[in-house]
Amino acid sequence: ASAVSAAPGKPAGGAGVPAPVGSLPIPSGHVQYEGLKSAFVDFPRLLRTLRSDHHTGFIRLFAGREVGVLLFREGEVVEAEAGDDGSAHGEDAFNIFRRGMDTGEGLIDVVELDSDTVTSVARLLTGPPLFTGLLARFVNFPALLEYLAEERLDGSVIVVGGSATGVILLKQGSVLAAYTADSRTPQTSTDEVAALANERPARIEVRGDDSSREGIDAEAVLSRPS
Repeated sequence: ASAVSAAPGKPAGGAGVPAPVGSLPIPSGHVQYEGLKSAFVDFPRLLRTLRSDHHTGFIRLFAGREVGVLLFREGEVVEAEAGDDGSAHGEDAFNIFRRGMDTGEGLIDVVELDSDTVTSVARLLTGPPLFTGLLARFVNFPALLEYLAEERLDGSVIVVGGSATGVILLKQGSVLAAYTADSRTPQTSTDEVAALANERPARIEVRGDDSSREGIDAEAVLSRPS
């Protein structure tokens, strides 16, 4: 396990520390379907099809101002996010996503990602904050990334700048993908995210990995009333 922990004197979520950021951008991938009307989609059948196809990636649902995401690895639902500002995860989020599909008023995208990226995005959505509310103008950003590389962190770095939010996904401390809300194509260069960290109001959060989380048994959840 990584030795990274909350900064001394600044425990994650402690007094005076801003709350962790909410809903976050996820990277783009190969789009299989885009803008499908949920009214025309049989949700259980879609899940069964993705399972039989061993789909690795995500489904994203846009329903008004609400956005929900289901993450898949080899056809199995490994994580979900939904609700106000991405406040719900796991089965709770799956049920919110399901109800959003049932209204028939949303649009869905089906997108492929590689397995490592799916795993890292799941950590991004649910990982515990190790450092939170750091004022970027007081942080040596390259030194922070160097430290996380030395610690071989499985996790993410989030920069909430004045103009956009940027994310760096880390696997064993190495950069797996870096992108911003405005440019979601994953890169290995961290330059665009670092530029956000240079914006005066920018704050930084570092998240780790919650290894206790388990996948979602979609069939079991669907068998229960919504």
